[in-house]
Amino acid sequence: MKKFLSGLIAAFMLSAGFVAVSAETAQAACKPTRYVQCTATTPKASVPKKVKKNKKAKVGVTIRTQGNKKALGTVTVVIRGPKGFKTYKKTVSYKGKRISVLTSKFKKKGTYKVTIIFKGKSPFKDSKKTYTIKVK
Repeated sequence: MKKFLSGLIAAFMLSAGFVAVSAETAQAACKPTRYVQCTATTPKASVPKKVKKNKKAKVGVTIRTQGNKKALGTVTVVIRGPKGFKTYKKTVSYKGKRISVLTSKFKKKGTYKVTIIFKGKSPFKDSKKTYTIKVK
């Protein structure tokens, strides 16, 4: 009878909102634990400083890590430009080797921002870096 009564009280409190059940949410980001340490990453890109109007640019990306580990995850290249420029975005799987992304044509003169975003699989941390391209 005691178990039934305590179960009934617990059910009432849960349904009334007096007590909440907390569970850990799923996250893709690296969380260091006692046995697994997260590895810091930094994106390094070869981005041309100047590009002529109506030409494409080639962006090469490598992800550096601490030690000799090869980073695993996805790399996203985002290019934002002057008003009227459609944002260019390309996501590529990264497996430890240099990747190259060919951009769309730069049709307007001005300054464009190239952002390299790395989303690492465990145990690699996420990272981000921004570069600029001038179109003349």
